[in-house]
Amino acid sequence: MNSHQGPSNSKGCIRKSIWLGLGVVSAAWIPAPAIAELEEVVVTATRRAQSLQEIPSAVSSFSGDMLDKMKIDDVGDLAGQLPNLSSIQPYGEGGSPFFVLRGVTTSDYTYTQSSPIAMYVDDAVRALPTLEIGHMYDIERIEVLRGPQGSLYGKNATGGAVNVITRKPDFDREGYITLGYGNYDRIEARAAFQSALVDDVLAMRIALNYVQDDGTIENQLPGLADDLGIDLLSGRLSLLFKPSDNFDALLRVYTHDNDTTPYSAFSEVTIPGLTGGTTRAGLGFHESRSQSTSKFWKHENTGFNLTLNWQINDDYTLVSVTSYDDAELEYAADDDGLELALDESELFAKNIKQTVQELRLVSELEGPLNWIAGFQYISDELDNSTIIWTLDDEALGFVDTLSAVLGTPPTGGRGFHFGNFLHQERDSWAAYVRAEYSITPNVTLRGGYRYSDDEVEVSDYDAFFGETTAGGERVLSFPVFLDASQSESYTNSSIELGVDWQVSEDVLAYFSFSQGYRSGAINGQAFSDAAAEITAAAPEEVDSYEMGIKSQLLEGSLTLNAAAFHYIYENQQFLIAEDGGFLFPLRNAPESTITGFEAEAQLQASDTVYLTAGIGLLKPEYEELEILGASAAGNQLIGAPEATANLGLDWQFLKADFGELSLNLNSSYQSKVYFEPFEDDALSQDSYWVVNARLSLEADNYSAGIWSKNLLDEEYFVYGLDLSSTYGALYFQRGAPQTFGVDFTYRF
Repeated sequence: MNSHQGPSNSKGCIRKSIWLGLGVVSAAWIPAPAIAELEEVVVTATRRAQSLQEIPSAVSSFSGDMLDKMKIDDVGDLAGQLPNLSSIQPYGEGGSPFFVLRGVTTSDYTYTQSSPIAMYVDDAVRALPTLEIGHMYDIERIEVLRGPQGSLYGKNATGGAVNVITRKPDFDREGYITLGYGNYDRIEARAAFQSALVDDVLAMRIALNYVQDDGTIENQLPGLADDLGIDLLSGRLSLLFKPSDNFDALLRVYTHDNDTTPYSAFSEVTIPGLTGGTTRAGLGFHESRSQSTSKFWKHENTGFNLTLNWQINDDYTLVSVTSYDDAELEYAADDDGLELALDESELFAKNIKQTVQELRLVSELEGPLNWIAGFQYISDELDNSTIIWTLDDEALGFVDTLSAVLGTPPTGGRGFHFGNFLHQERDSWAAYVRAEYSITPNVTLRGGYRYSDDEVEVSDYDAFFGETTAGGERVLSFPVFLDASQSESYTNSSIELGVDWQVSEDVLAYFSFSQGYRSGAINGQAFSDAAAEITAAAPEEVDSYEMGIKSQLLEGSLTLNAAAFHYIYENQQFLIAEDGGFLFPLRNAPESTITGFEAEAQLQASDTVYLTAGIGLLKPEYEELEILGASAAGNQLIGAPEATANLGLDWQFLKADFGELSLNLNSSYQSKVYFEPFEDDALSQDSYWVVNARLSLEADNYSAGIWSKNLLDEEYFVYGLDLSSTYGALYFQRGAPQTFGVDFTYRF
């Protein structure tokens, strides 16, 4: 099987996208009769408010207005919009995004694990993938920090961090209502309202978000639902209490309920001789013949976030962030998307509870020294189960398969099923300090240290084999192991060292050494052998050497930032099927290196034209990895493209009494990626471009827009897994097809 390149016109689409991108740049550059200064961007990536250009690291920010213009309404949509930022998506569009940041990622799709790209919402970490979904509405800004964030953001920020900041209340009364409609019968409704409850003391803001569509994977079997639909309702109530100038308390209470139709995967069957009902003959890229009638996806999350800011005096501020989440995820999906039931899965992540408490003291001294010191505690737990129903169709002829495997008398049952059940608890605490000292007006030294202590325990770990009985009932009747358990403890010390040189008022150069740490983990995919599969993967560690420059040129109209870096990456955690597909051990790649470069630019070409561009280059390779009897040394890291690029245009091309007409275009490029560590073309995705567009009308109290995502309908995969030994197929998840729609917003 060849590397995946999409349909026969894919290269033509890529050429069109390249020409479109060049046209965007040239067309935007021509009508620039006057240079305008870029607006200053203030972020809190370093846990204090700073201009983006003053931060000596690779940090990017998207304002809420820019997110709306770019039609970014899912956190996974950030992939491709920055250099060296992409994603793999084991659960398809709308599921938890597994970001790939400068080549650092994970392929472990288990919901008990944490990503090495830490995601924060309102300064509180989301320690489990289930807790990352559903927050993308009424956003103030999103900050993306590239590179290890060991001192301030701590464990599981090996590759970087994504911080989502929602809008907080103000004392001015305002609000908006947005309604939209798109293809696949997509309905969108968003609203927000804020008002003072007590003048200058107590304010509230409430935000609501509803999205529903029929599904972007069209099921060609009559009478059955399309796949990957969405039915999401979210809400957030925020209260700001400000009794004095030196103290405020911000409480956010949120909930969301997602009751949708899950994915059906794109499967290419590898079992010789299987034909009718087990091939994709006659199907388009975004079509399936999903026979399952019991598919569901239900995700609920309720929680709160309380942030306290106390300015003790002119020199010190104490900040407390407390959050609590209670969530559940249940789904049943068709993992083959074909007419015969080769593979279906059920996953339950129940009784999810997470508590986060962080305290930090921030100095604001007038002298050369300033610092931040803090303490963080994180606790989470869940009950997790994974059940796989394979080869469960009479037409396939897999009768008494379980009996053959176990050597027991025939029962007349069909297929071969397996599942596991476990309880996991994790506790983590850390203490950190980060300081900056100006040795001259233009040269600053900085350093940071973090100590982390982590404990993880799994208990009540059970695994079963089963079949579909002669009467048609699916059972897991044969216990493989029961009441297994394991616990592990890990400690880590991470440091950060750097020197910053303010070359001029508009140019900052920096060099840094930083360390990242991802806690060790216990495998949640044990089905067949407790001793071989209930194993712990060692913690990941990254040593990063980075030098960069941040500059504002052309009288402040051009921002140009660049960085070069080298990572020594130890013990990358990954999951891969072994031993005929019945073992899923969690493994470590002992050592890898990543060498890279990235640059991004923003140009305010005139009062009406704003341009963005970025490029990322990587050499991500395994230095040492022996797996499945072969060496992967020298191979490209899982999911890590060697090149990424992005181009964007925001052009206000008409201003009239009725409003302002603007065009936003943005495109992203990703080079070839491999989904497993063998550089196997059968499990890869060739390079591709994706182009998005939005035409909008802005007036004083309303706006309207026409938008399209994946404008050229590029066909590409976002995840792949070799399950040929389990149910005889290569398993893929698809990127979203072309979508388009209209929306209208009224502001009051």
